[in-house]
Amino acid sequence: MINLRYHIVSITAVFLALGIGVTLGSTMIQRYTIDTLEGRLDELGERLDRTDGENSLLRGALSDRDELLDRVAEDATGLYEGHLDGIPTLVLAVQGGDDDQVAHTRRTLRGAGAEVSGTLVFTARWDDLSDDELGELSDAAGRNFSTETIARTTTLRMVAAELAAASEPAPEPELVLPGDGAPGDEMPGDQIPGGEASEEGPGDGALATPSALEPTQIDPEGTDPDAPEADPTEEETDLAPAVPSSELIDELIDRGFVEFVPEFSASALPTHDMRFVLVADDSAAVAESRLARPLVEALGELTATPLVVAGAFGPEPPLDLDADDTDEADRVPPLIRFVRADDSLRELVSTVDAVGRFVGDAGLVLAIGVEPDEVGHFGLGPDAEQLLPGTGPDDDS
Repeated sequence: MINLRYHIVSITAVFLALGIGVTLGSTMIQRYTIDTLEGRLDELGERLDRTDGENSLLRGALSDRDELLDRVAEDATGLYEGHLDGIPTLVLAVQGGDDDQVAHTRRTLRGAGAEVSGTLVFTARWDDLSDDELGELSDAAGRNFSTETIARTTTLRMVAAELAAASEPAPEPELVLPGDGAPGDEMPGDQIPGGEASEEGPGDGALATPSALEPTQIDPEGTDPDAPEADPTEEETDLAPAVPSSELIDELIDRGFVEFVPEFSASALPTHDMRFVLVADDSAAVAESRLARPLVEALGELTATPLVVAGAFGPEPPLDLDADDTDEADRVPPLIRFVRADDSLRELVSTVDAVGRFVGDAGLVLAIGVEPDEVGHFGLGPDAEQLLPGTGPDDDS
């Protein structure tokens, strides 16, 4: 007969065996799992090493490409030399921005043959207008501004109007036709003082001959009597149309709100048919929303104003496996992103986002050289329509 002690010993042995089996089994499984994970980590490490090596090679290739493009860009003006011959251009900038970028933009335009009158720089006085500055803007604009926002926006719109007037085509020269008092015009004898129709002529209305002028006429201007007479069929023209007014801009220059850095001309608006390039730079001394945006909006509404907003395409972000992917749009200047994101403004103002690189410089020259009513967005940014003007998929060339 089996007693209680035997049952206790049997049950204890069973549980002991189970414990030993579980312990041994879990140890073996853990070791296998650890070995597997370690193997995978080694594979990942080797793969990362290969990826780092490939990235290093690619970064080196990109660096070599950029250096090559920079060298090409230095001598690339020959590719678009003369493309802007005879086109007057004014560069607009905000104080505190990248002076090197402004200088590069001017060199690019000059290299293409543009007549760059100079750079119009809006100073830091536009930011946080004091009461005195508010009064100065009121005096300059001939208005009575109550708030700095109204003063800033209204004055910028008035500046835009002066710029727009300079972008208009030159008026047709006035023609002085024969019969309007031009030299060489002859008059009927009955209209010439002291003159009368020739008796030998066809009768009334015949032109008076010199012998019919009594007494002899003396040239009051003292010109040479032997000089050849002017051809009465030639038209005389007024070849000096009025220069666009820059009264407000000049007043703002005198008061320190604007600085003009001359280059081709001593005047900011020396002629008609002008084009404008606004250098976009988020490091400017005045907040973009206070100055650059209102100015672009005002110029954009004046649809006849040919304006290109140009800026650099930011550098490649550093490789960081722990960071989120950097948005390509962040490499485009904020002002250009603003123009491209505005449904109405993007139809009125052109943008180029890669100035400083060969692609951007060529794009700027081509964008300035198109007809004033042709608008496009070019460069390397994700919102650019084309790399260069005339390179889109629908272009027949």
